[in-house]
Amino acid sequence: MREKTLLSKLLAAGLSSAVFLIWWPRHYPDAGLAWLVVRGVAWTATFELLLLAAAPLERRAWGRVAHRVDAVPRKVRLGGWLAAAGLGLALVAVTAAAPPVEERTAQAKPRLVKQVIVKREVERVVVERTARQPEVTAPAQVARPERTSKPDPRPAPERARPDQLKGGGETEPEAPAAPEPEPEAPVSP
Repeated sequence: MREKTLLSKLLAAGLSSAVFLIWWPRHYPDAGLAWLVVRGVAWTATFELLLLAAAPLERRAWGRVAHRVDAVPRKVRLGGWLAAAGLGLALVAVTAAAPPVEERTAQAKPRLVKQVIVKREVERVVVERTARQPEVTAPAQVARPERTSKPDPRPAPERARPDQLKGGGETEPEAPAAPEPEPEAPVSP
């Protein structure tokens, strides 16, 4: 009986390739000759260890089904192996002929995306105040669309009068008013 380890070789090659082609560059440096040598030795050792771990299981499985495979005529077995080899070559050819990722994404149809843009104008009004009163600021105003079919039922907000505004938004407290003089008491004769 011949030793059959094709599946264990494929498993070991796939797992070790995933580790050293995908995982390794994300966690270790991959530039320079020294790192290339370390990566190659680690890849080979990982492949051999995985092959040694999986080969006994595959041999045992083949031992259970070997008598069934040997019962199949030799021409049919050869045709099956040729079909598997042809499928493998076709897979390699299709993969090699595929365009690069950049070309595939450029050829894809653009999707129509609806984007809502909300623009608001904020108006800030500062009202002059005295030293005893807190600063009053008008609330932010929301810009309304120009095309409206019906009038807005809400009342318009009150705006500050121009005589209440100071230039530059800065306010200065007013000087306290002079106290009124008390009325003099009448002088008796």
